[in-house]
Amino acid sequence: MVRPLALILSKPTGDTVARAAARLKRGELVAFPTETVYGLGACVFNEDAVAQVFTLKGRPTLNPLIVHVASIQDAALVGAGWDDRCHRLADKFWPGPLTIVTKKHSKISSIVTGGRETVAVRAPSHQVAQSLLKAVGEPLVAPSANRSGHVSATTAQHVADDFPDGPLMVLDGGATDVGIESTVVDLSGPTGSPITILRQGAILASDIATVVGPVHVNQTIHQGASPGTNAQHYAPCVPLQVVSGDQLEKILRHSKGCMVVLVFEMGNVPDPHTAMVMPTTPDAYGQILYDQLRRGEAYDGIIVVEPPNNEQWGAIHDRLSRASVSVAH
Repeated sequence: MVRPLALILSKPTGDTVARAAARLKRGELVAFPTETVYGLGACVFNEDAVAQVFTLKGRPTLNPLIVHVASIQDAALVGAGWDDRCHRLADKFWPGPLTIVTKKHSKISSIVTGGRETVAVRAPSHQVAQSLLKAVGEPLVAPSANRSGHVSATTAQHVADDFPDGPLMVLDGGATDVGIESTVVDLSGPTGSPITILRQGAILASDIATVVGPVHVNQTIHQGASPGTNAQHYAPCVPLQVVSGDQLEKILRHSKGCMVVLVFEMGNVPDPHTAMVMPTTPDAYGQILYDQLRRGEAYDGIIVVEPPNNEQWGAIHDRLSRASVSVAH
């Protein structure tokens, strides 16, 4: 009797990683932790498996996927435009939360790149991700392991909540360390052309500039130009509003229903509303942000007190901005 595919949660051990690798080689999907968020993995050269990723997530096919590799050396299997700038950035920040967009290798299917001639690639630093990549022996596409547009998964339980019926094996490596998606930098142009940050993350523009010179942070939404650049993204299933501390009392007074409020210190958040006190540093804030937004879905809405406005908080502002775009859920 053939056992039906379903959701399987497994602690990462040598045996379970080997079984996960075998599933991937058979064209099945496996969710696994990276240092940023959980990824929904499929072998990059298996077009049918990659197509399953889009189907399971409900992801638009024109939205490119990030390809995960074990090392700088493996990047040559993915990108054809790997120049000195790419090498210097990878040497400095890999393995880690930096994605590099470059010209794609001819072996990479257009289904991976959303029809573009460029590919996004990174080497994750999480031990489970590295072990899985090495066991599979080839790069993996691994967009965030959540329903498309929803808040990204930072725990195995988040993955299970979004895909309760699978078909999927999930390697449960605990909560992720960074908690928000990688920085994406575009190096697909010729040497000497402007370098652009397409998506902000834990690696700052100033960090990148120390390695390759001046960079431009893209503040304009280019739909699907890079993973995670849609105007509405990372969004909870209830309305989210970002307000200044001065506005909070007035907003709560006119709010209908029971709101959860993300604040930096416990203050006057009257009944029936609930306060969640957030960390005051951007790294710690980002680490728990998505978990708090998912918890906030139990309320009628989420109100977020605006974080400081500086480069260190840039990625947090980006995610909150995309999560607060008004759409019908």
